[in-house]
Amino acid sequence: MAVNKTDLQRELAHQLGLTRADADLCVELLLSLIADALRRGHEVKITNFGVFEVRERAARMGRNPRTNEPVPIPATRSVVFRPADALLHPQQKAEPKPLTDEEKALLLETRNLLLREVNEDMVSSLKGESNVA
Repeated sequence: MAVNKTDLQRELAHQLGLTRADADLCVELLLSLIADALRRGHEVKITNFGVFEVRERAARMGRNPRTNEPVPIPATRSVVFRPADALLHPQQKAEPKPLTDEEKALLLETRNLLLREVNEDMVSSLKGESNVA
């Protein structure tokens, strides 16, 4: 069974005690940060998970299978994922311990700061202001 974005959002909301809207925002933000980094040509390394990177294939000549004539194939860029060893060969580990009340409070405070920043950026962009530092 495949896990989709909605499943991730639902599980994040459940695990961290977030509202569904906040979990949706967190997943969207994470995915957009990864996509933006890849668009700029950066690698995205997530410890114990893997590496996302953009690979470029040079232009080359191919063959039309019907006519056997040469056909130019343009250069392309694609995103590849290399899983970390820890993801491919997990060691038997106990379930992660539940978050303490202090950790939950810190997580909620961080979430609120991020939401405030995102909201301020959205309001600024709607007003046509630039928030570039």
